[in-house]
Amino acid sequence: VIDFGSSCYDDQRIYTYIQSRFYRAPEVILGAKYGMPIDMWSLGCILVELVTGFPLLPGEDEADQLACIIELLGMPPPQLLESAKRRRQFINSKGYPRYCTVITMSDGSIVLNGGISRKGKDRGPPGSKDLRKMLKNCGDPYFLDFIHRCLKWDPQQRMTPGDALPALQAAPASPTSASGLRTSASGSKSSTKSNTLQSNNTENTNKVKQLNDIFHTMSTIYSALQRNDGERGRGRGQPVATNHQPIINIRRSMHCISDDSSSGGGGDGSSSSTSAKFSLSQHGICWQNAVKTMKISCDKLNDQEHSLLALKLTNCFLEDSGHRTYDCYSINSENQRSTCINNMSDRAFSVYNEFYIHTTHMCFYLNYEAWQTETDNTIKQLYQVSSRMKEQLLEASEMQETMLSSQKQSLQMQNKLLNHGKELGDVLKSSSENVDNLVKDFKESAKDQKVLLFQIFSYFHSFQNWIVGEVSWFQSIIYYVTSCILCALFSSCKKTADARITLFTILSLNVVAERMLVQYYDNMDHSSDSKNNLVRTTWMYRKIALIFCAITLFCTYYYYRDEQVENYNALKRIEHQLNIIQEGTSISTMHPVCYSTRLNLKRLQAQAKKQNNTDVLS
Repeated sequence: VIDFGSSCYDDQRIYTYIQSRFYRAPEVILGAKYGMPIDMWSLGCILVELVTGFPLLPGEDEADQLACIIELLGMPPPQLLESAKRRRQFINSKGYPRYCTVITMSDGSIVLNGGISRKGKDRGPPGSKDLRKMLKNCGDPYFLDFIHRCLKWDPQQRMTPGDALPALQAAPASPTSASGLRTSASGSKSSTKSNTLQSNNTENTNKVKQLNDIFHTMSTIYSALQRNDGERGRGRGQPVATNHQPIINIRRSMHCISDDSSSGGGGDGSSSSTSAKFSLSQHGICWQNAVKTMKISCDKLNDQEHSLLALKLTNCFLEDSGHRTYDCYSINSENQRSTCINNMSDRAFSVYNEFYIHTTHMCFYLNYEAWQTETDNTIKQLYQVSSRMKEQLLEASEMQETMLSSQKQSLQMQNKLLNHGKELGDVLKSSSENVDNLVKDFKESAKDQKVLLFQIFSYFHSFQNWIVGEVSWFQSIIYYVTSCILCALFSSCKKTADARITLFTILSLNVVAERMLVQYYDNMDHSSDSKNNLVRTTWMYRKIALIFCAITLFCTYYYYRDEQVENYNALKRIEHQLNIIQEGTSISTMHPVCYSTRLNLKRLQAQAKKQNNTDVLS
């Protein structure tokens, strides 16, 4: 019943990964504190699996497992989420499941849509599944109530083993005869089939008794542990079973199992799993792909294709039920494939055997389901397309009506514009006549004003000539007075005194040239440009004269030589040479001078004379 080797006390936590995924309690997934109630959760999941033949919550991972729980039981209570350490992995900040799509409507309301798992299975919004519909082969209200009490979000509200045993004893016993079993389509049973069903029912009754004894023992252990809890003190608690896969059933669920075991009309147990699997309205992608990968049709299956299809269907069933899968169908060699099949577990081989027997029927059934699904999808698409076309046609008709009304309005506006255009033409014609009259009057007044303005401008021109002449003479007087003063100042020093005559000569020549230029322009026709040209040419001559004056001053200053200073420098050099000669003669009187010494003295005297001549020339 329980793996006691992995059990621990309530205040101890050996593993964070505990329980098989299909039977894992929500508080373990969310990382909250867990205890004995997780075993009751697993018990409820396994009882449903014993009834239906399929896991109640077949999650692909922890997130998908919690999505399956939310899909069945709705949103978890706030007190459980507050104590959960891993709630952010599964619940967003707004309190909605992460696998759901949140849509905000125009009125402000929020709608939750489901999602899709990693393997493409649909997961509905919170509370979208009903346990009664999932247990459609067993509608016992006592059993449904028992499962509801086992599958509670809040561990404190979940059924305990002490509460489960009285509930089992209070429930009415299920019928043990074969009257509750399904009959065949013809309503007749052979004696062999009846004996088989009766023997199966007897075995089920014995199993019920054994399982009830086991459950009673579990309840006794639970009660004893509760009594020992006070003796250990608060530091110890009720033992918790970990990594268990309980195989507990109750009497009322066996009635549903016996019904399934006789389905198909023949009492053949090999078709129970297939009929339960394909009674569902939707199949997984694995089942559909198993048929799609076939290279030939279902009515032409050979031994190899028959075996491969049975292996693929076996893998799909084992994957859905959470068991280990075998990839024998992917092996090309027949010997290796036979070895792989031989290495299967007993449970997997029995499933393979069942699927091998019914492969042809299942192939046709899956093909029919796939064809029906494609047909439904095509019809839905056609309906959607036709709906869109209908809406588009309605919109087009509305647009055409709008266009017709707008065209009528535009015609009315065009007629109004035409009438206004005629009226505007008459107004423009009368206004053009008025404008012609105004233009004629303006031309006559313009001629009179032209004559008057010509007289005024002639007066202004004569006045301008007088002003320009007077101003030019006044500027000439100021220019020459200033030039003479500057020439006298710049030539007052000793170095530039020689340039004074030259400067005044240049200024005199400038005066002569300027007078000649004025006489030349006076003999020409008088115009506004002649005055301007006279002024520009006069100032050009003046600038040229100033440039010559500046060059004369610079050259005089640069080439000036003071005679007294030059004579003084020459006397200094002569005195220096005489000193050198005197020293040479004194040495010769004291010591006999050799021939080389005489040559040196002559050379020095020649150099001194040469230097003296160059100084004098300079």
